[in-house]
Amino acid sequence: MITPLKLAAFAGISMFVFSAAQAERERVNIDFDWKFKAGEQTGAQSIDYNDADWRTLDVPHDWSIEGEYSADAPAGGSGAYLPTGIVWYRKTIDIPSDWKGRDVSIEFDSVYMNSTVWVNGVELGSRPYGYVTFAYDLTPYLRSGKNVIAVRVDNEQQPSARWYTSTGILGSVSLLATDPVHVKRGGIFFQTLTADKERALVQVETEIVGDEKATVLNQLISDDGKVAGEALGAGKQQFEVNQPKLWGVDEPNLYTLRTTVTSEGKEVDAIETQVGIRTLTFDPHTGFALNGEPMKMKGVCEHHDGGPVGGAIPRKILKERLELLKAMGCNAIRTSHNPRTQEFYELCDALGIMVMDEIFDGWHQKAEADYGARFFRQWWKIDVEEWLRSNRNHPCIVMYSIGNETGQDDLHDITGYIKKFDDTRPTTGGSVFQGVDIQGFNGPGGMPGAMQKFHEQYPNELCVRTEVPHTLQTRGFYRVRTWWRDKDRPRNEIPEYGAEQIFFDGHPRYSSSYDNCGVRISARTSWRETRDMPWVIGEFRWTGFDYLGEASFGDGEFPARIWNFGIIDLAGFPKDLYWFYQSQWTKEPMVHILPHWTHRFLEPGTPVPVVAYSNCDEVELFLNGESLGRKSEDPEWLEFIWRVPYIPGELKAVGYDNGKPVAEKVWKTAGPPITLGLETNNIELKADRLDTATLTVQALDANGNNVPWAMNRISFTIEGPVENLGFENGDPVDVNPHRVDYRDLFYGYARGFFQGTDGDAPIQITAATILGDTLFEDSEQVAIDVGRVMLRGKLPEADIEIRYTTDGSDPLSGNLYKEPFTLRDSTTVRAVVVRDGTPLMVLEQEFVKGKKPRVSDIRWSPDYEESGWEFQAGEGYRGPHDPQVTGTWERGGTLYEIREDGVMYESPGTPDEKPFAYWVYDYPLDPFEAGHENAGSGQVCWLPLGTATSKVKLENQDADKLLIYKGENPQIYHRTN
Repeated sequence: MITPLKLAAFAGISMFVFSAAQAERERVNIDFDWKFKAGEQTGAQSIDYNDADWRTLDVPHDWSIEGEYSADAPAGGSGAYLPTGIVWYRKTIDIPSDWKGRDVSIEFDSVYMNSTVWVNGVELGSRPYGYVTFAYDLTPYLRSGKNVIAVRVDNEQQPSARWYTSTGILGSVSLLATDPVHVKRGGIFFQTLTADKERALVQVETEIVGDEKATVLNQLISDDGKVAGEALGAGKQQFEVNQPKLWGVDEPNLYTLRTTVTSEGKEVDAIETQVGIRTLTFDPHTGFALNGEPMKMKGVCEHHDGGPVGGAIPRKILKERLELLKAMGCNAIRTSHNPRTQEFYELCDALGIMVMDEIFDGWHQKAEADYGARFFRQWWKIDVEEWLRSNRNHPCIVMYSIGNETGQDDLHDITGYIKKFDDTRPTTGGSVFQGVDIQGFNGPGGMPGAMQKFHEQYPNELCVRTEVPHTLQTRGFYRVRTWWRDKDRPRNEIPEYGAEQIFFDGHPRYSSSYDNCGVRISARTSWRETRDMPWVIGEFRWTGFDYLGEASFGDGEFPARIWNFGIIDLAGFPKDLYWFYQSQWTKEPMVHILPHWTHRFLEPGTPVPVVAYSNCDEVELFLNGESLGRKSEDPEWLEFIWRVPYIPGELKAVGYDNGKPVAEKVWKTAGPPITLGLETNNIELKADRLDTATLTVQALDANGNNVPWAMNRISFTIEGPVENLGFENGDPVDVNPHRVDYRDLFYGYARGFFQGTDGDAPIQITAATILGDTLFEDSEQVAIDVGRVMLRGKLPEADIEIRYTTDGSDPLSGNLYKEPFTLRDSTTVRAVVVRDGTPLMVLEQEFVKGKKPRVSDIRWSPDYEESGWEFQAGEGYRGPHDPQVTGTWERGGTLYEIREDGVMYESPGTPDEKPFAYWVYDYPLDPFEAGHENAGSGQVCWLPLGTATSKVKLENQDADKLLIYKGENPQIYHRTN
């Protein structure tokens, strides 16, 4: 501890020299104005290469998300059927003359993947992992004046991961100039040794390059600019902080650590690091505590993509996504299954969100061309060190995860290697149990009694649900019968919401938004267990947001681009379970009810299970003003439930605390859609090439109620200095490109995302649509509407009219639209929006008269019986199967026969005959089936029970080849009869 006298004497010098040192260390962001071109470009690393015809853009940049979805995409369902490949970036930089004599480096926050970097034609190196920061020394290769940086990104071998990866420079890029004597990159490590509200003892380790005898001054600066503590010396330094402001999830207080380096009497470097003072306690009997306060980690797993904006998420959009999770009560995120850009950790620091920071998906092959298969053994230590040095000063990071479902043992002693750089945080892993500090449970953590049995066997071990629960929901879609993904595996049973289905809309790929669709365990059961088991420090559900990719799971084939595990959809709209978690994880009074109350094809009087989620003492339900009773939360199922005969009108829930109403939720039955509702979160979009605005679009009835069944196409005209970052609606099977000027509504909603460019001119978005049910049985009311919204500037006056025809002819000479009209037969409606006498937008919508299909799944059928799914020895399999696969097949010299009962036998008709596998189910009227091209999007279960595949294909004109997929890899059988 420096004495007060020495502090005073040093302070004046420090202030002067810090100013000088600021001039020595300069960081320059170079994100703007890169040249870009997709595909291999011979010689593009050369300083003299002509890139005049290349596109100019800013980074971060994700090329894949700009493309079209395609069934032939090399990444397949793993990569959401989006394009991948080789892309190039080039940038000319002008090195200031006063940088002469300094060390100059270039730093990349994230490049996916296999990047190679050149300066002035000289190769600096390659980095295969797409999720870690890295830097190169430019000093020996720079010229005075202009220099050229070239980056080649090779994401051609596919699939390179089990999810959507993006392609390109996904993080910021900067130049750093320092004195030859300077703080090593990643060479500062701030630690809290002890802390409470009165006193904290902190430690700072500082590594210096260029002078082993350099002196280091570390000062901790509070948010009011005052020095809260400091130390002068070298190596490890400790000092006290009186009455520290601790970092926590409710009060994420931050300090600035100012590090100043003096060499040979001259202050040569200064760097500022954002840090927080906080303590972590992990106890097998009492659980986890932050700053001595016991708490559960109320967490979600998150992949790195941002839905329609891909992997290059603008900071503001990322912040809004994190704030949405925080408002739900989420206090922790697992970075599944790789690190994030520095902006993510900075925002979690500022918002008070704890992070389980995960470094790898696997240590071996988990996708055909992934990091584990191609690069892990050579690169893992390099990447782990880079990851730790980049991230270890973030107070938000409370645990390290060494991998995901890659083996139960820490075979490579990654934990030991981590502790060389940071021993202040425990390690865990997704289903990693040996060699880590805290056992991490993925799928097994949702099995009935698994966590309890673990505790009985290992009472002194602490564990965390790293990936529990797995549940699926599609916003606006409901089924009352319970659906389990794996029919042949144990699960935690839950009560059915109904004995027979009552809703028949949607698509087989959609998942019920009641909490009755999942894997092994429901959201309610999982949280109740986690809450009540002290040895479980928390849970990280799969997932927070829907994410692109992994679309081949279950029954997924194109156009399925996701499997919707998230509790917030791709467009950022919360699903019903969002409010379940809010009811359990927050204190501000709230109540939510589901489903909505607009069900056009539901017979009056049909009993509808109405579920309320609330943190209030009691909830009372009203239908058209009549009370249906006041209830307390069911302590086992963590919900309030009524059976309500369907009558259109108003459904209202009122939450009570201490007998007083404190929260309310209302659904009103909507009439036909009449108008568009447009709303933006930013009407003053900055012209800084960074600021963003989100536009929400919805279909409204005459009374302003959202119409939850509307699925009509919205067309947009975008005017002004703004970039369209993408439109999205959350539909798992909508494969329209993102960066076009249209999007379909999905259950009444859609969104657009925009980013300001150069220029401060007004920005106007015009949206237009033809509204109505495009498949109707008797007659249908059709409305046409146009709306405008400004992202910057005043809405200009305009004379707008709509002309239309109902026979598909040119609408410009058609009728002037004044009010909705009725269709009674199939036809095409066309419309033109005319502004100030000039056609602006042309709309077209086909309407078909016909019977509504009843969309279901055999596992949701009232005829479904559990016993039907079991293999009966001597009797064969009694469940449904596809007759197209019946027959005899050969693979690898062995014969197989699929019999009419659905069972596949090996070596049929011989003494070695034995049941080999059985066909589990096939969707009725499977939309993915097309003649003999596909035998169905169901499952094949292999004997002995346990392994299931998600799809079976018949190929060739005569259906003589059978492909049974295990993951992405087919087993090929040839027909012999």
